[in-house]
Amino acid sequence: MKKKFYIKLASLFIGTFFLMPSNTYSQDGSLDLSFGVNGKVITKFESLYDGIGSLAIQSDGKIVVVGNTFLNGYSDFTVVRYNSDGSLDLSFGSEGKVFTDIGTLTDLAQDVAIQSDGKIVVVGCAYVDGVDQIATVRYNEDGTLDNSFGTNGIVTTPIGSSYSIGNSVAIQSDGKIVVAGQTEISTYVQEMIVLRYYTDGTLDPAFNAGGTYITEFGVMGSRASSVAIQINGKIVVGGNSANDGNPNFAIIRLKDDGNADNSFSYDGIDTISVGGVIDYGRSVVVQSDEKIILAGYSHNGTDNDFALVRYNTNGTLDSSFGKDGIVTTAIGSSNDQISSMILQQDGRIVVAGNSYYNRSYDFALARYNIDGTLDTSFDSDGKQVTGFGNNSDFASSVALQSDGKIVVAGTTQEGFNSDFALARYNNTILTGVDEIQAEVLSVEIYADPTTDKLLVKAGSELVGSSYSVIDQLGRPIISGRLISESSSVAIDKLASGLYFFQVVGGNQMTVKFMKK
Repeated sequence: MKKKFYIKLASLFIGTFFLMPSNTYSQDGSLDLSFGVNGKVITKFESLYDGIGSLAIQSDGKIVVVGNTFLNGYSDFTVVRYNSDGSLDLSFGSEGKVFTDIGTLTDLAQDVAIQSDGKIVVVGCAYVDGVDQIATVRYNEDGTLDNSFGTNGIVTTPIGSSYSIGNSVAIQSDGKIVVAGQTEISTYVQEMIVLRYYTDGTLDPAFNAGGTYITEFGVMGSRASSVAIQINGKIVVGGNSANDGNPNFAIIRLKDDGNADNSFSYDGIDTISVGGVIDYGRSVVVQSDEKIILAGYSHNGTDNDFALVRYNTNGTLDSSFGKDGIVTTAIGSSNDQISSMILQQDGRIVVAGNSYYNRSYDFALARYNIDGTLDTSFDSDGKQVTGFGNNSDFASSVALQSDGKIVVAGTTQEGFNSDFALARYNNTILTGVDEIQAEVLSVEIYADPTTDKLLVKAGSELVGSSYSVIDQLGRPIISGRLISESSSVAIDKLASGLYFFQVVGGNQMTVKFMKK
């Protein structure tokens, strides 16, 4: 028997709405004292140098970090899984840790993504056959190598005969794996590269007629630091280029077939000087309205500041964000750098990186409102700086838990020794309810826990609007368009749990639903 839900969707950002804070008694941006020791976790290994490249959070709340440890004189891929309280998950690998030796010399793990089936995909580079190649490794949920992927769970991809590395990975809704990084095309000149793999690790020949896309920014080249997938399947890659002699923010957008999307900035490529002498783009995200934010840092001639740029869907700068689409923020006394960025479900922007503060580098965070202004409800001024002692601490990645808490991972260094470091922060997600004093659009959603579909009945004003099904970590899992006033959305591949059905039609509208 079908169960009928009558739900009113309304804009999250207009009118008056109720707030349901996830942390009633803790200041947003304060350390979560239930995590590790006073909100912090340090993991030591037998090697001298250990560093985190990235992290991801599983649907069950466990935290996966990837990085590198130097064993036997060379660096190996390292994957560590933590329980939600910060303790090592002893069911994963050997006492929570997995080490993978790929090539003959140094292997570097840069980024991680978790598939919908729970398998873990890690990208970076490995020295194989005399050259650094893009390396992609897939692990089962228990940390063992997934033998259905590549050769014994490992895929290495040479690009020509020169150095190549994968810096970022994203999983498409169809399970295909997209990797972005750079490859050396001539001596000291590198270019952005994007590759797409089938789920078994073979290159997808339909992607740019061979599985790879390489940019041509000019004599100084470019670097891809981050990749994201739009709900319509287009691929957005952010990084930097140095075509004019100094690095600038750089962004490209590809169509699903791997060709440049000429509806974005005329040729699918845009570069911009944020205003500094040197500008580095490090992390890219796509909003639910398909606007794109690229974050990194800008050197203004004296020191580095946090920097963010927001683009409209056609590649023009969004003048409603900061000053003419650009936001810069000074955090500490000098050398403020964004490494990673996430979007909250309420549209607010969280960035993490490092800042030179009190004679050492520390983790640095900031939270912005949707217009680019600092959110002063976050640690009273929109900024948070965290140290791990008399060390230098570098945050490399940030992720959002389903309860809204923020997890940051990186490296803490003292002298020549460095270790994995994590911190977790209290955080509130603003949530609207269906009794809202605003312009209200009515939608009927029929969700039967025993079936595989959502049946959506929408008003004529929403026909043609984009929709997406978003998980608790803010990741779009299913996307499409409402083609009529009555639409069917297949949810058979979703795991049980809470999801969000989001419609973009004039305003952004979101409602929760349960899949049982």
